[in-house]
Amino acid sequence: MYKFGVLTLVLLVQQASAAAGPTDSTANQLQLSDYKRAMTIGDQYAKLTTNVPDVPFWLADGESFVYRQTTKASISSFS
Repeated sequence: MYKFGVLTLVLLVQQASAAAGPTDSTANQLQLSDYKRAMTIGDQYAKLTTNVPDVPFWLADGESFVYRQTTKASISSFS
């Protein structure tokens, strides 16, 4: 889910820079390396944040759900 958000942000920035005005079109083009860097940015900063909840999901019984949340030590699961 987070990776989808990062990719969306990259695409919005690209569109905003393209709408800013006519410039050299090759200078504004995103390269494959830009997308790869955007996909790994969450991994780079994950250790710097705490109390960040992950997306919850329902268990097979349909009566309870589980979500993960980061802590200073590791990732904890709650239900």
